[in-house]
Amino acid sequence: MTKDSLDLEGIIKSAMNHYLEEKGIPYDKANKKQLGKAFCEFYVRDIGAYLFQFDDDLIEDGLRCDGKDDLNIDFAYRNEDTFYIIQSKYKSKKKGSLDRDEILGFFGIHSNILDEKFLESQANETVRDILSTFTENSQGHYILLTNISISQNLRDQFNKAEREGLEKYGASQITWELKDFPEIKKDYKTAQSIDEPIPDKVTIPVERVPSPYSYNKEWAFLDLTDILDEETPYQTYLCTIKGTVLKNLYKTYKESLFNYNIRGYLGPNVINKRIIKTIKEEPKSFYLYNNGISAICSNLDIESAEGGKGLQLICKNFQVINGAQTTCCIGGFKEDEKLKDVRILLRITKTVDIKKEKKELNRKIIMYNNSQTIIKASDFRSNDEIQMFLEQKLRDYSYKASSPHKQLIYLPKRKKVSKRKEETYITMEMLTKILCAFNSSPTLIYENTKPLFDIDSLNGGKYWDIFGVDGEEVTFWPNDKIKETAAISILWLYVLEKLKSKEKQLRISKKENSTDYLSCLTKWHYLWAYAEIIRRLYPDDMPWIVNRLIDGKLFSKENNFVDIWFEEISGKIMEELDSETLLSKEAPGSEDNIPKGFNFRNWLRNETCFKKLGIRFKRVTPVQFPLHKND
Repeated sequence: MTKDSLDLEGIIKSAMNHYLEEKGIPYDKANKKQLGKAFCEFYVRDIGAYLFQFDDDLIEDGLRCDGKDDLNIDFAYRNEDTFYIIQSKYKSKKKGSLDRDEILGFFGIHSNILDEKFLESQANETVRDILSTFTENSQGHYILLTNISISQNLRDQFNKAEREGLEKYGASQITWELKDFPEIKKDYKTAQSIDEPIPDKVTIPVERVPSPYSYNKEWAFLDLTDILDEETPYQTYLCTIKGTVLKNLYKTYKESLFNYNIRGYLGPNVINKRIIKTIKEEPKSFYLYNNGISAICSNLDIESAEGGKGLQLICKNFQVINGAQTTCCIGGFKEDEKLKDVRILLRITKTVDIKKEKKELNRKIIMYNNSQTIIKASDFRSNDEIQMFLEQKLRDYSYKASSPHKQLIYLPKRKKVSKRKEETYITMEMLTKILCAFNSSPTLIYENTKPLFDIDSLNGGKYWDIFGVDGEEVTFWPNDKIKETAAISILWLYVLEKLKSKEKQLRISKKENSTDYLSCLTKWHYLWAYAEIIRRLYPDDMPWIVNRLIDGKLFSKENNFVDIWFEEISGKIMEELDSETLLSKEAPGSEDNIPKGFNFRNWLRNETCFKKLGIRFKRVTPVQFPLHKND
């Protein structure tokens, strides 16, 4: 992709139009507030989901911060004790600009969050719930987004406010960042290139450094192969490289260097800012402070450089499996004079064919080299053989509820894809939640998804309960289990479309503050309800249901059982929500349909509330939920 070939303005407008249309708002009729929301949603879904690995369900929660009493927070996201807080400023290209008050207001968010009494009394329910555990020891990443290019004067004002904030709070774990149009363009390109092919051949020059034992210079590398393992040697070289060499590698290959890194570049976080600070202030000490880079390749040779001057390492299918943060920070650093003084420790190991991801050695090297860093639990599972197996097998099925039919595409790894009309996409996180909700409980999804990807079943891990057979690890599934999984996924996609359509209509009717609207947000409860009805009324008919979902014939009927059940399920969920909100009324005679005392997010993940809902489905009958097999 050339420098100016990306029409980001057109991409942003198209994405905003899509997100506004989902809410029943024509782009040309949207007001400033609605445009700002759509712009924020574009960044979070189309960029942040890949750079920061946001969970889809938590994205939806985070976007609901924006509104009355949002404390200038348009999006908030919590991952354990790490928080992302985004404020969006969408401006007219012709006359829009940020002002000093907007910058100061952005920096004021942090003090408002730290003030527990202020947060509790002034913030809306979503903001309070997501940020309730935020403390002065939490990692906080504040991002101010704008669609315009910022002048140097405004950036200087921002940098000054940042310095003052760091001095005031003394919080090295807090970052503030201003992302204007050029920065967003850079982020978008990074998200787009996450899944590019890995480099076939990488050449790394070897340095000559003064010897401590003589006046001669020595090559700055060690061959550790025989030292480490004489019986089954895996060729391993340890060397140092200059910062300028690493920068050139990144400029040449970009994010394709990290395709087999389960984490990738996490964007501007606390650690990365420290890396930049060290390069600027103590470049010669960088080697002492940094852990270095670990890489694997499928073939590793050392040979004379062109012209016979010097040595170079030739690496086939080269991949950085730990050190993406270091590589990206140095790759984006502009002062080459500083980088000439930077040295990075590089370890390269030749393993089995790197492109055969199922090989156990590669998987373990990647996992153990990344286990010291906070990453998404699902990333550790993306290279499992069962995931590779499902990626191939689920392609044999199609979503036939609409025309044209769409092939199911399973994505074990989080990556940016060029969407095609004839395909529909299911991520590993989505499939995990689908199977958890259908076969177990939706509260696990809303409470904490980490156990869903944990293989330690003795300590609460659910991964092999979901992807194994009888809780045991497997590398493949029998055909009937694959077919059933495809059918459940098709059911989910259909129900999700119905929920989005209903939610859109309620938004247009301005009924967001109703239990009817809240019921649309309980999507995993809906899928559980379908499974519960089948378990109670039609356990022997599951093969027939699977076949009808797969062949798509039932979707051609106006009164198919999925549609009939949907209305009945909606009624039961709304009844339970009505009951809960009634208990939460702050004062007799309150006119609000959803009282302030009702915490909807807590209701979603609360096991007691779920059991109450479950009681409503114990009394289901075939009259309420007919199957009509002969229609």
